[in-house]
Amino acid sequence: MELNAVSRSWQRIPVSARAWIRRVALALLGVYAFYLLAGNVFINTPIGEWTANRKPEKFEIEWGPGYTVWPGRVHVWDVRMKGHAGRATWAVNAARANGRIAILPLLRKTVRVPEVIAVDVTGAVDIGGARKPPLPARPGGWVLQFDRIHSESIHNGRLGDLVLEGLGSADVGFYKQLRGGALELMPSRAHFENVQLRYGKEALLRDGRIDADFAIARHAREQARGIAKLLLTDAKLKLDGKAPTLRVEVDPQGRIALANVAGDGRAQIDLGFARGSLTPGSRVRWHTPVTGHDGRGAAFDDALDVALDVDRDMHLVARAPTHAEGRLSLDADLTVRGTQVPLKDPRSLLPRSSGHVVGRWHFASLRWLGNFFDAPWLSLDGAGVVDADVRVVDGRVAGGSRVGVPDVQAVAHVMGNRIAGRAKADGRLDAGPNDEVLPRLELLMERFDIAADDAPGKPFVQGRNLRLLLESVSGVERQALRQPGAMKQVGQAMRAHLTFANAQVPDLRRTTATCPTNTCVSTAAPARCRAT
Repeated sequence: MELNAVSRSWQRIPVSARAWIRRVALALLGVYAFYLLAGNVFINTPIGEWTANRKPEKFEIEWGPGYTVWPGRVHVWDVRMKGHAGRATWAVNAARANGRIAILPLLRKTVRVPEVIAVDVTGAVDIGGARKPPLPARPGGWVLQFDRIHSESIHNGRLGDLVLEGLGSADVGFYKQLRGGALELMPSRAHFENVQLRYGKEALLRDGRIDADFAIARHAREQARGIAKLLLTDAKLKLDGKAPTLRVEVDPQGRIALANVAGDGRAQIDLGFARGSLTPGSRVRWHTPVTGHDGRGAAFDDALDVALDVDRDMHLVARAPTHAEGRLSLDADLTVRGTQVPLKDPRSLLPRSSGHVVGRWHFASLRWLGNFFDAPWLSLDGAGVVDADVRVVDGRVAGGSRVGVPDVQAVAHVMGNRIAGRAKADGRLDAGPNDEVLPRLELLMERFDIAADDAPGKPFVQGRNLRLLLESVSGVERQALRQPGAMKQVGQAMRAHLTFANAQVPDLRRTTATCPTNTCVSTAAPARCRAT
């Protein structure tokens, strides 16, 4: 009955009109047939990839079989894309993808893709390759506008040696004008479950969850290059997962080997980033067990907790409580003025930092302690434990700081003499009347040798219970200590007091000639040597 009604309706149309309708329908059918043929030939022959890969040094795409049945709708399998930008190379693979291309914007030299759906996605970025200088910007470049690239099955991603594995989803959009035109990363998001995060072979996170939002404002290439793009970036990151245990093994020579192993740590991050600054309310909590063996083979069991809170300033706290089975002790509390992140010069954080660091830790080398006291005449060799209480004001070590070393091989060069032996060192920095820092260092040696600087293998005094006290009587500028003639300045700024007992002096004449005037040397009673 319905067919009869349609037939009667068709009969009521004038004959001439019916002829035109037939012609239009046949024409549309012909156009559609031509599209089916041309579109599928384009997709399934090298013509398509040749057209898309006109500049393979910058961008290249390959795909397997595919089809299109409606203008602008494309379905392809085995998609592989890669590109080169600056010093970074990237690659994205998908098992299957389908999308829609807007036809009319092509007339305006705009490739607008309202939506792309990708399945089974992986990606990688490598940084550090040869930089290819970009060509000067030129007008008339085509516009690529992808409003939404969506996937519910992202399996892994890699940034250099940083590898993320898990099940993820993402919505990403971007705008790019070719020939050096503007770039924009539209508001995008990503979510991952069951995250395993590692750097090389070292695990950083497991059984984790990550949520991220990010966008980069539209800008021309000359407005922001490289890391300066972060000044146009807004982002949020939330992370929660299990952190590894840090395993520390110290051999008898003091060498330290570090490794991450599966453990019961915890990582929680909630950070906001807005155009170069951390946003108020950002926070980090990281708990890491620290286990291993010290240089004597004794096992220890510690824990390290790190917290960062952002308000008007950035507040960093790191603590490792001391307990019976532990070797690590740390109590650090630092405040950094402002919330700006130093993207180009990380050292600019130092003048904004104040606080204290109190702790005990085993170092593989203690040579840096000589620099801490601005003492080029002092060398502390080998490994050792350091007890420290360091005060920092505006990025500088302040008066009231102290450092102690229970046992170390020390070499001190004082008044042309070389004093060497196993030592206990205690030092502090006092505040002078003009806010300068005045170092004070005391070395106690149970056994020691004293030799001339020009004949270190021929000691002229060997003894026990040596006490060397050096203290500043005026401020000494750090840079001046590195200039020619610095030792003369140190001699004018330092007061030395040397005592020892039960020494063996093979040649008393050589000893009295080497020590300063007004020196008393005795092999039975304590001997003292003072100099200013």
